[in-house]
Amino acid sequence: MTTQWYAVCTKPQQELKASAALTKKGIENFCPLTRKMLVSNGFRKKITWNPVFPSFVFVHITEAEFNTVLRTNDVVSFMYWMGKPAVVADADIKTIEQFASRYPNVTVQKTAIIKNAVLAATADDDSDEEENELQDERIRTVIPSLGFILTASREKNYRVINTNIERGKMID
Repeated sequence: MTTQWYAVCTKPQQELKASAALTKKGIENFCPLTRKMLVSNGFRKKITWNPVFPSFVFVHITEAEFNTVLRTNDVVSFMYWMGKPAVVADADIKTIEQFASRYPNVTVQKTAIIKNAVLAATADDDSDEEENELQDERIRTVIPSLGFILTASREKNYRVINTNIERGKMID
């Protein structure tokens, strides 16, 4: 049997505990985290790590391991699509992993599920190409198999050393 990625629903705010319990059982799982900065009293800053997808953990299993996953503490059920557990494409998992590790402050929005859609990533840049300082650039990517759009925004006054390198282009 082949292994595939599935989305597992967890109890509210128990994603990390469910992920740890799945790891303890030897089940490969993925719980993407995003960095959020909290400001309290106007001057204190605290960085927290929160799951990108509230109440979801992704597991890489065969169909024979479904019961093992469901018997794990803090796991509620699988995410279903058309009466079957929803399979998440490997490319989508890779995109989520890269996006969450590269950008802080990732937010999730629901969208229509588009079957067999191609992944798309866009950047909304309000600044000129020649400016060295970007003012709130937003980057988006679509996860078609789950029906989510991930959005990240760079912090204001983010310094770019060279815009050609930042956008992945070769320098002449």
